[in-house]
Amino acid sequence: MAESYELSDDGKTYTIALREGVQFHNGEEMTAEDVVASMNRWLTVSSRAKELLDGATFTEVDPIQ
Repeated sequence: MAESYELSDDGKTYTIALREGVQFHNGEEMTAEDVVASMNRWLTVSSRAKELLDGATFTEVDPIQ
């Protein structure tokens, strides 16, 4: 799903570029909004995610990326 990523100088922010043309579960092209919603949901339902990513936030920078 990811094409590439960049890590900020302070090591706290990852910017992930998504591959174009990837189909989401509903058959439509996956967008950054889909990924953000999925990751934020994972944080709320998974104890493992809470443990690994305590304090993490996911936000959309660009509709495609």
